[in-house]
Amino acid sequence: MSRRHLYILNPRSFPLPGALERMKADIADYFKMRDADGLPKEEYEIQISTYPREAIVLIRDYVAKIDSADTLRVYACGGDGIAFDCVNGMVGLPNVELALVPYGSSNDFVRNFTINGEIGASVTTVFRNLKLQAEADLIATDVVKCSNQQSTIYSLCDCLFGVEAAAAYNIASLQKKSAALPSFLRKFGKNLMYTYGGLQAVFDHSVIHEKYKIIADGEDISGAYATINISNIPCYGGDKNPVITACPTDGCLDMLTTKGMSPWQLLPVFTGYLSGKFCKNTKIFTLRRVKKIEIKPESPQLMVNLDGEAFFDLQSTVEVLPGAINITCPGGAVYRRWEPVK
Repeated sequence: MSRRHLYILNPRSFPLPGALERMKADIADYFKMRDADGLPKEEYEIQISTYPREAIVLIRDYVAKIDSADTLRVYACGGDGIAFDCVNGMVGLPNVELALVPYGSSNDFVRNFTINGEIGASVTTVFRNLKLQAEADLIATDVVKCSNQQSTIYSLCDCLFGVEAAAAYNIASLQKKSAALPSFLRKFGKNLMYTYGGLQAVFDHSVIHEKYKIIADGEDISGAYATINISNIPCYGGDKNPVITACPTDGCLDMLTTKGMSPWQLLPVFTGYLSGKFCKNTKIFTLRRVKKIEIKPESPQLMVNLDGEAFFDLQSTVEVLPGAINITCPGGAVYRRWEPVK
């Protein structure tokens, strides 16, 4: 039995000239340092993920060619997109661990860690430390499973329906359309795209008044909802934390629903919702802690957003897989817990 390391790099997270090559060189330097220190030799491989979901294939192909008793640590180097792909490549595989090396625009999952009481940039710095990541202990972490009769998709962060799913889809579409613009214009227009994409969703009557057939842990809670946020973690969207009660080690998902209403009713309360103040208005928002949710819309198509990735379905079953992935916690990182909103 041996220990192996597989680094999967998203080149879109290293856009500056030479950045990707420097990352590869840093990885090689770490293993040269190990050899110089006389530490046991451990094999490593670097792969570049050139298109969405390729990491799934890269992980499974690598696992297929090594001894099943070997321990493999997979490093998702980039943002939440490459982390999403790596999770979907490794769930259910024995002796496979996940290290998140954050170089994305949001790094939502890493934002849920704290180290010695510190959050934010200092945590990101520790998670980028290749030595600390290679030597880090592990935290058994829950995973969200979203399935239908044909397919199964996994996520670390959340599963969104309604306004939030539609807004994420609108924003992604706007970002694709703006891809040809100079980088300074894209950066300048980022907040505008987020605002416009969100307003598009809020003023879409078919979204904010969608009727759903929902069974949550055996209870029928069917009705019209503007949003359905099923969270494994509090943070999402870079700077938002609507479901502050969520914890990725408690074996449950926190399901926060917003009843269907007009845009003019929704807009005044949504800013507070996005900052975790849903408890201030229990007539509009309802929080449930659940393990399994079956959901089907009245309309022909269900828009699903998993960790920022948009999918379309007819119906979905969302459930928690307790402790399904072991994630590294460099520098003694632990999951944050939010204080109740007063």
